[in-house]
Amino acid sequence: AKTEVTVNSGAVTVTGAGDEANATGVNADAHEGGSVDVKTGTVTAISYYGQSTGINATTSGGGTVTVNTGTVNSSTRSESKGVYVENTGGSIVVTTGAVVSNSSSNNGRAYGASISGRSGTTTVNTGSISVDSERYAEGIHASSFASQDNHETLVNITTGSIQAIGGENNKGVVVSAQGSMGTSSLDLTVNGSVNTSGTGVDVSAGNSNVAEITVTQDINAGNTAVLLFKDSDQASLKLEVDGTISGKEHNIVIEESSTTEGIDITVWKVDTSDGKEVIAQKDNVGYFIPENAAEIVNYIIKVEGN
Repeated sequence: AKTEVTVNSGAVTVTGAGDEANATGVNADAHEGGSVDVKTGTVTAISYYGQSTGINATTSGGGTVTVNTGTVNSSTRSESKGVYVENTGGSIVVTTGAVVSNSSSNNGRAYGASISGRSGTTTVNTGSISVDSERYAEGIHASSFASQDNHETLVNITTGSIQAIGGENNKGVVVSAQGSMGTSSLDLTVNGSVNTSGTGVDVSAGNSNVAEITVTQDINAGNTAVLLFKDSDQASLKLEVDGTISGKEHNIVIEESSTTEGIDITVWKVDTSDGKEVIAQKDNVGYFIPENAAEIVNYIIKVEGN
């Protein structure tokens, strides 16, 4: 069965009907071979103390979901998600304009796009992403998880610039490629900069899975600009930053129990002002320079035309 919903050049606004009521702008679910196709303009979800979600897209059992919208707005005093995607076996394609997600409470959380691929193929394309929460916010939270033998899980994401402001724990990007059954890969391209009051980009990869992240401009962070973790030499973790990496406290940090083999960073420039190191690794005492640091970080050579 196929369901198609089109709101030509229109807007969808949903407001929770009570203080605790949740609000979802677009809900697109397809399961057991079903198909859902939604096209609309601006999407706005507003709740007071309940959860607010601009777009909710889920599929399983070979279902297909396609969502095309304009700008997505989500706001609440509780948990706000601009775009929520969960794929446990099928195909999901979500395309939006800019995404704005805000939580105005000291106890709230805000996510620009929360994406989980546990099987099948998941594709999300957005404009710029802006999240704001005093407690916790993430511009992108995405995972690719290998959950079935002899199956491949693919997650592909493209966004505009990402801004996560408010609290010192906020993160611009959090992505992981994990799982031991089958293989998983996650590919994220940020067409612009990542700016955050906390951590800029947090990436992890495990087993034989692949995480590849490209930022076409700068990463600027109030704490650590880049945080990396890889629990297996067979995993692949690649980060390309075509601008400058700059963290107020640290630039590039590898987690304490992470292997450094198979980590590949390519960058135009790293901000080493105030004595900051280019790259460091945590241990139970503090930070140290990995022995193979020179092999991990590569620099882009830019040649200006006449």
